[in-house]
Amino acid sequence: MPTTRFQTTSCGKFFWGSALCLGLALPVVEAGAEEAGSKPAAPEIKSVIGALAMYRPEYLGGDDHELIGLPFIDLQYNQYFFNPINGAGVGMRPVEALTVGLGLGYAFGRDQDDADRLEGLGDIDGGAKVSFFADYKFEITDTSPVLDASYTLGLTVDHQFTGDDTGVSGDLGFSRNDRLGERFMIINGVKAFFGSDAFQDAWFGISERQTLRSGLPVYDSDDVFHSAGVSTRLLYFVTRELNLITAVSYQKLIGDAGESPVVESQDQMSYQLGFSYAL
Repeated sequence: MPTTRFQTTSCGKFFWGSALCLGLALPVVEAGAEEAGSKPAAPEIKSVIGALAMYRPEYLGGDDHELIGLPFIDLQYNQYFFNPINGAGVGMRPVEALTVGLGLGYAFGRDQDDADRLEGLGDIDGGAKVSFFADYKFEITDTSPVLDASYTLGLTVDHQFTGDDTGVSGDLGFSRNDRLGERFMIINGVKAFFGSDAFQDAWFGISERQTLRSGLPVYDSDDVFHSAGVSTRLLYFVTRELNLITAVSYQKLIGDAGESPVVESQDQMSYQLGFSYAL
């Protein structure tokens, strides 16, 4: 008889998720784990370092690509964490299959010097942000090779509260993890990205003032969802501590965002190569 086994981990967002989905669970604490009179559990401490090289569009909607390299560090002490996905914060497991958390991090902006199309639009200043994330993971076994795998449903909501007002943004995602022998794992995922009116106006809209400086027409972007994407990531476990990752991601700008004069190309491809090492 088919069985469904539930687990709880998180692989975060497309941008940093490829680097950190190397078999590491986000820090969580299970509600009610310590019963009265039980011996306190030893502190759970994890530390991971790594680096990621990315070949990606110069800006969201850009046609030209850039190659960048980024180091990262992922730290965990019990339910507290620090990583590039959700910043510094706390994660909890209110029920067995669900992980929720809150983090304080940094939202990157956009420089008008990133591309000729952006000249005259001004910079979008980055700033501090608060992030809420929730992941629900389950595993289906004893059915067929078509269905047997682990799956993750994820939601992330970000709000930047310093710098420019870019409103609220986030993503909804679904991914499938398949083990290929003892040393390989492939992760296929889909995501839909959304934003508030302030977010859409900041990244895809053009005000009358910006029109005078840039020569581009006035434009309003009002749709809630601005893009959807797919990704494939291949993990290679060299040793128990060392992991290699290669990934390809595709994102399609849709609706008002896709038609914005700011956008040079609706099709956004990125390629990633990196490693992580558990200390």
